[in-house]
Amino acid sequence: MKDAATLVMADIGTEVIHIEHGDWDDHDDMGPTSGDLAARLSDLGRSLAAFRTDLAQDLHRTTLLVYSEFGRRVDENGSRGTDHGRGGVAFALGGTVQGGRVLANWPGLSPASLDDGALAVTTDLRDVFGEVLERRLGANSAGVAFPGHAYAPVGLFP
Repeated sequence: MKDAATLVMADIGTEVIHIEHGDWDDHDDMGPTSGDLAARLSDLGRSLAAFRTDLAQDLHRTTLLVYSEFGRRVDENGSRGTDHGRGGVAFALGGTVQGGRVLANWPGLSPASLDDGALAVTTDLRDVFGEVLERRLGANSAGVAFPGHAYAPVGLFP
């Protein structure tokens, strides 16, 4: 994240930076305040805060997306963790992101609302990426990046 902030601040024309942080595939010892997942979430939170601080006046021209390509099941497994599911989460940060909101069609946690024991997918990540492509990077059509997908903006930007 420090290197990414340095590239943005250098203003050398970098338009997209992708950072991958592995080891999020916890199946045990997830814990809400301690355990492997809690430690990684704490590290992520500190990293995002430092990135925001480092960028300072450059934050207005930056959009950061944090996402996972898969979700988790709602029920706890036998080792204090969860198994692979469907619905996940994405976070957006940046000077022009209309933040402080949850953008979702919340299905609830009742058994009838779950998709085989997992949160149902209500927002397609391609729509999140598509909105950034069009609104922040000036792409004419998100459909070019996602052929066959009917793109619908999610409301990240005013």
